[in-house]
Amino acid sequence: MFCAVWLAKNGFRNIIIVNGHGGPQTAVLSQVATEIGREMKVRTLVVNWWSYASDVTLAVFGENGGHAGWNENAFIQAINPKLVQKERYHDSLATPAPAPGSYSAYPTPTSITLYKEGQGYVKFDQTKADEYFQKVCRKVAALIRETRRKWDAAGL
Repeated sequence: MFCAVWLAKNGFRNIIIVNGHGGPQTAVLSQVATEIGREMKVRTLVVNWWSYASDVTLAVFGENGGHAGWNENAFIQAINPKLVQKERYHDSLATPAPAPGSYSAYPTPTSITLYKEGQGYVKFDQTKADEYFQKVCRKVAALIRETRRKWDAAGL
């Protein structure tokens, strides 16, 4: 968030943070962005892209995704397929996300956490990856435009 403070101090009035990682920092990002907005008189928006675009995940893949699951891998695959190391992936590496409060493990036994049991396994389909990437980018961009429009209309 130091970057957001620097941006505000250097005249930026709209600070948009597209969060790429879940967990405890999600709430922290929102809290700090609100504090920076109030203290520095700037407009802030924090978007957790994977959560905001969960409807796109269901529409394109027909199922939920997961951390390092089909949706996140497809997003990176669309940007640069060489960044996705298919040979290192196997379905047995994935773990369904635990129900809140049911258990936790440290270190996490896997980096692939599926949001719904049996769904989100990576399939490395380039066509779907490209479609997903375009739809998620359009959806997030539309949110940013609409938020700015509303800020302006409200005189903020």
